[in-house]
Amino acid sequence: MDKQLAAIKTTRGKLASTSRGLATIFLIIFILYCAAHAAVFLYTALLPNGFSYLGPSTLVGTLPFIIPSISGGFTIFLLWRIFREIGRNTSPFTPLRVRQIKALGFLFLITAICGLFITPGADVGAINGDAHMVIESNASANDSIHVDATSFMISIVCFALSFIFSYGATLEQETDDLV
Repeated sequence: MDKQLAAIKTTRGKLASTSRGLATIFLIIFILYCAAHAAVFLYTALLPNGFSYLGPSTLVGTLPFIIPSISGGFTIFLLWRIFREIGRNTSPFTPLRVRQIKALGFLFLITAICGLFITPGADVGAINGDAHMVIESNASANDSIHVDATSFMISIVCFALSFIFSYGATLEQETDDLV
């Protein structure tokens, strides 16, 4: 039994250490992501001389481009939170983790749904000849609907993982109650 407890302690230590590293990486990515998107949004909002808007100019026309950008930021932030909490040696199997993983699923689902409303071949941003500052691009698409199958699949995986983590949280609670 002592060997099993030692193995559990070692595994938990490795999990915490790896999670701290991943939390740091996701925090750096989050900061860079926000800085890049803020620069593009400010650039297009304050449109320098000689530049003109590219793509739809109405709020409704740009929402399918803006919402996935915001969703991407929340996704990175949520991943940072998950790994930061696990890195503090908390259990990965908690009701909070289940809700966080479900939230990730919804964020990917939102991104996929917004992709359905993007006009094929559209860009959103600013242009001056060859210089482009683009929020999002769908310019390589043909005249067809863009289906982001990857985001749909990741959403399904996140929802399935939330059920698995829910089961793990239930088992851990039951084990804690026994001890």
